[in-house]
Amino acid sequence: DRWPSVVMRAGPPAVLFALQNFLLQVAYPRLDSLLFNLVGQTKVLFVALSGRLFLGKRLSSLQLLALGMLTAAAFATYDGSEAKASSRSGGLRAGLLAQSAANLMSGLNAVLVEVALRGR
Repeated sequence: DRWPSVVMRAGPPAVLFALQNFLLQVAYPRLDSLLFNLVGQTKVLFVALSGRLFLGKRLSSLQLLALGMLTAAAFATYDGSEAKASSRSGGLRAGLLAQSAANLMSGLNAVLVEVALRGR
């Protein structure tokens, strides 16, 4: 029977995806829209880091430069003015932590899905 195999391959990514979406729902009301989207850009970094750590994928110098430029450009546009209101209410730290954890899970999920599709 194939169902146990399918559940073992699809189950962990499905659980992580659900938890990731829950954390994004926690983060969204605590961050202003611009900051939410900027922190969301770090997802690409977490995917690259997870691919390196768990799959041994190496990035070229040009790819590393592009990741650095993407991150720097995203955060260079943010002046932090809207975050001051969030920090007074204490929600900024919780929002940043929740979204960062969701982005980390996204990177792990990318690795889990690739492993499941390869059939390792």
